[in-house]
Amino acid sequence: MKPSAIRIERMLEKIEAALVPPPRPCLSIITHEGDDAAAAMEKALAEHVACHPEDAGRTVEDFNWIGGERGLSSRRVQEHARWYSDAAYWSYSPNALAAGALDAELRAILRKEVSLEHVEIEFERVMKAVPR
Repeated sequence: MKPSAIRIERMLEKIEAALVPPPRPCLSIITHEGDDAAAAMEKALAEHVACHPEDAGRTVEDFNWIGGERGLSSRRVQEHARWYSDAAYWSYSPNALAAGALDAELRAILRKEVSLEHVEIEFERVMKAVPR
């Protein structure tokens, strides 16, 4: 027995009702003291479109934004930089430093303070602040 046109239409309505629109893609940002979140979102969107040209023409409102979460304060970055410098001088041998042991310890500390996706960003900020 073949389904009638009305029955097919009903089945299609049920299927369409069950379908939900695809989730909006997510982009993330991290802000620091004095940063403009809107500008950070625009920059993240521009970087995303550069990698995914199919999203050209989308606006900031077209995405769910993860973030707005604060990174380390500039004071905390300085504290980590001082700790890193002191530990390099007093606690680590040149071989251990060359092997990256101190870097690994700093990353472990940062993982406790910021989200995992921002560890490398904050690591770079701390390294820029370390006196050479």
